[in-house]
Amino acid sequence: MAPRLASGTHTSGNTIRGLMHPLYQNVHAIGDKANHIVLDFFENMQSEEPGFVTDNRPRIEHSQIMTLGDLERSGRLGGKDY
Repeated sequence: MAPRLASGTHTSGNTIRGLMHPLYQNVHAIGDKANHIVLDFFENMQSEEPGFVTDNRPRIEHSQIMTLGDLERSGRLGGKDY
C-alpha cells in the first residue's frame, strides 16, 4: 500500500514509481496546512528510505505560506529558498 499522507489520503502509485526514476518530483502546495502535510510525507519517506530527500530532491512549489516550525523542518530536510 502507498504511504499515507497526514490528510488521510494515500499517495498514488504513480508518485511512488516516479520517485524511483531520475526525475525530480514537485508537489504543489499553497498554505500552511498543505505545506505541513507535504513535509510530513517527506519526513515519513526519509525515515523509511534514508537518503530519500537528498537523493530525490523533492520540491514544494509555492510554499510561500509556512509556519515557523515548518520552515525549520524544511531546513532540517535540506530545503532551499531559491
